[in-house]
Amino acid sequence: MIKKVPHVLIVCALFLAFALQQVQASAVSSATPSPTSANQSAQYTVVFTTGNGNTNLIPGTSTITITFNDSTFVPATIDAANVTVNGTGASTVVVSGQSVIITTPVAVAKNGGQGTVVIAAAAGIRNPGVVTTYRIRLQTSAEPTDVYSPLYSITASTTRITSLAVTPNPSVESTAAAQTVTFNTGAGGYLTGNSSTITIKFPSGTTVPSGSISGVSVNGGSATATGADTTVTVTVPSDVGNSSGVTVTFTSGSGIVNPAYGGTGIKKAFAKTSSEAVYDTATYSVSAASALSVSAVTLGSNIANAVTSYTIDFVVSSPGGALTANTDTL
Repeated sequence: MIKKVPHVLIVCALFLAFALQQVQASAVSSATPSPTSANQSAQYTVVFTTGNGNTNLIPGTSTITITFNDSTFVPATIDAANVTVNGTGASTVVVSGQSVIITTPVAVAKNGGQGTVVIAAAAGIRNPGVVTTYRIRLQTSAEPTDVYSPLYSITASTTRITSLAVTPNPSVESTAAAQTVTFNTGAGGYLTGNSSTITIKFPSGTTVPSGSISGVSVNGGSATATGADTTVTVTVPSDVGNSSGVTVTFTSGSGIVNPAYGGTGIKKAFAKTSSEAVYDTATYSVSAASALSVSAVTLGSNIANAVTSYTIDFVVSSPGGALTANTDTL
């Protein structure tokens, strides 16, 4: 005997199946930065498939919104020329906080259509500075509910600081001196104000005050610094970009005293940052107290072939180095 299924049950089952089908949303297959190194500007490639919304994504009208985590730097504006959808340049790109809203230039079909969004490194999105895993969120105007990407990894930066130089003034042995330390950050060397640090290891025999050190600046901004043994750790007071110049200055009142001459006067110092943890090395000289010492040479203009003034700072030896007016010469 065949039993009939009541019509009301059939209708309910069809309605439930339809409702379940309707709530299927877009899905993000992958989100891939390149390079993956911390602090570096990166290309982001996001691959997604549409759910079964009511409409396709329409060229010039529909939008795709990608939201980055708070640790990723997203610039205030992004040129549409730096964004593609399925290989075609985006119609428009608008940035709102951490969200990049892209007007698609091509149709993407509903019910499993695939979209690939590529945001070029030239757009200026910078990877987080902390090595861990992250996700992005994506939604479309046809399916306006955020879905998360799989996790992607940010790896440690392999770049390093370069062109380290240390200049004491005066450069006489065993003398309290101002110190100027310069270097360039690398491609992954971004430093965050009031958080990132610079570590400077002065030569053995240098006197460095223990604890807080005053009279320190980074790129002209007053900075906090702490000394221990011959090492000073400086917290940068403001952001420093990738591949940018850094100048750390210590006044003569900071309490740093040059090391003893020690036979040749050749000394080595080292520096690194919290973003680029491999030390770079600088070699410089201190002069014996019994010798004439040139502390600094300053040019009025550093333009090649320009006629300019030269200012030369020097320290005479002690004892016996005093100069007599109208008699001794330089």
